Amino acid sequence: MKLKLSKVIRVLFSIHIVIIFLSEFSLLPKLIYILKYITPGIIILLSFFVNKNSNENKFIAFWYLIYFLSVLISLLNIKSNFISLLHTVTYLQLFYLTLFVFPKIISHTKKEFKNYRNIYFVMMLFSVLFSVFIRKDFMNDWHVRPRYHFLFQNPNTLAFYALIGIFLSVITFEKKSLIKQLLMVTFFVFMIVLSDSRTSLYTFIFTMLSLNIISRIKKRHTLFNILIIFILITLISLPILINHVDINKLNLILTGRIDRVLLATSEFRTIDYVFGTSPGTRITDPHNYIVNTIIENGIVGLIIVLSLIFSSAIKLIIRFDNTSKTYLVIIVSFLIYNFAESTLVSMGNFNSIFFWILVGLSFNAKFNNSKEYYE
Repeated sequence: MKLKLSKVIRVLFSIHIVIIFLSEFSLLPKLIYILKYITPGIIILLSFFVNKNSNENKFIAFWYLIYFLSVLISLLNIKSNFISLLHTVTYLQLFYLTLFVFPKIISHTKKEFKNYRNIYFVMMLFSVLFSVFIRKDFMNDWHVRPRYHFLFQNPNTLAFYALIGIFLSVITFEKKSLIKQLLMVTFFVFMIVLSDSRTSLYTFIFTMLSLNIISRIKKRHTLFNILIIFILITLISLPILINHVDINKLNLILTGRIDRVLLATSEFRTIDYVFGTSPGTRITDPHNYIVNTIIENGIVGLIIVLSLIFSSAIKLIIRFDNTSKTYLVIIVSFLIYNFAESTLVSMGNFNSIFFWILVGLSFNAKFNNSKEYYE
């Protein structure tokens, strides 16, 4: 019975990815919008029957409780509206789904990720073919730059989904199907180029270079030494860079992102910086995950979220096999990408769900004790 329920949950999860894609394509908007937020709740409900007698990781359970309380405080800090309540529930669903449900229902993670990679490829290909041959429109009229987004609502969204497709391709890489995988990766890279998203392109380049470098590092203490040197260089050079930077030029290079940050925090009180004003209450998207988290959950919430990410990174470094190295690079790449975007916490896209699945898996006993589980 539990095995059948686990299979049902996995199927529902795959359906949820397709639903999220359809919402990005604005197809059947009302129905899709409802399903996008209801499906995770159904999955979580079913998971209670699958893992009824299982013992949760104490650190994860404690972390989730603390995060729940921090979100509750941010809700109490302002007069909550329906949107903020909806976002709060979905954020809590997201973390429960990725930290407690997913690691326990998947017996073969690489196989499951391959399924998600294929869904990404098919849905993105569908968006291109439908846009070009049915709508007869390349959808390249995006502000000043000729940027393609096909059925996606934004070129950056197209690029980020393509970037996740590349991440999934890296995780599921197998020599026996090299041609097929190269074709997929080429398609995903082509989508990034067409979207003209510099953030996704630079993140892709960083990821490939980092994977190449970290694969050559055989001992984890060597990595620690490299990280310490990097942190010291950053701490020394950062004040010099800040002292000599031209804010106006930097704002122009970042396409107005500094203005967005100032606008998003323009009416903030001191207490708002500490506890946040709850999810879904921002005036505009600041295009920076750090700032976005401070707006929604405060500095307290940011510390809580980063504590889980850093803890998972430490787990991956301690294990330090090929899979752990790959996951570590992808997690760091996500963080770097989100210095220019705000996509790390959301039930509205699979990208953030995928990120937190990686974080959740790093704490899972199967991951830490069984090479067969991953490799």
